[in-house]
Amino acid sequence: MKFLIVLALIVGAFSEELEHEFPIVEPEEHDAYLVDEHQMKLNDESELLMDLLFRNALPERFRGEDYFKTVGIKKSSRVEAFQWQNCGNNDPATVMSLSVTPDPLQFPGTVNIAGKLQFNSSFAAPLPASLVISKKAAGVWIKLPCIDNFGSCDYPDLCQILSSVGDCPDPITSSGLGCQCPFKSGTFDVNGVSFDVDASAFPSGDYKIRGSLTTAGKEAACVEIIITIS
Repeated sequence: MKFLIVLALIVGAFSEELEHEFPIVEPEEHDAYLVDEHQMKLNDESELLMDLLFRNALPERFRGEDYFKTVGIKKSSRVEAFQWQNCGNNDPATVMSLSVTPDPLQFPGTVNIAGKLQFNSSFAAPLPASLVISKKAAGVWIKLPCIDNFGSCDYPDLCQILSSVGDCPDPITSSGLGCQCPFKSGTFDVNGVSFDVDASAFPSGDYKIRGSLTTAGKEAACVEIIITIS
């Protein structure tokens, strides 16, 4: 509900820009015209939403108290540091520890990842994966769309994607995990994985990323992280 209110305010703020003069149409053209009018409004509102999601935003950790009072965000729900959690229920694969640095992330720059994984069973292809990326705007998490397989997307088989990856980073190989299916059961300590991001992959702001895997029609893993990009 809060998302709808915020979205209505955003659209309302640009209501004058959305208004346009419509041509006079004959009765038999009216139904087709209504469809065109509706589609034009949808396109305009979609552009406004995309502009909101893909513009730079000041992360909450850098905002003053006046902003939180105006928007009505409680301190407990503010994004002040990197966060992570397992979001599944007794999944066979869980994250035991996780760190992503620097915090906040800066692009272009280097991202460092370390973590400990627990697999209570082995996993083989296919491994359907789902990724949901949301950006926080005015205290509300807004889901990014899936565009060219980037964003909030579903992937039929993670194993197929991994098969196209080049060299597996040494820390992943030395942990015994590896980068290719099948994955064996066990506990894996992955430390010191670093990679460079040359371009601005995401505009600045606070992001929530939720990823899940399924195997044989059942959830195998679910992890949710909150990161900040400055």
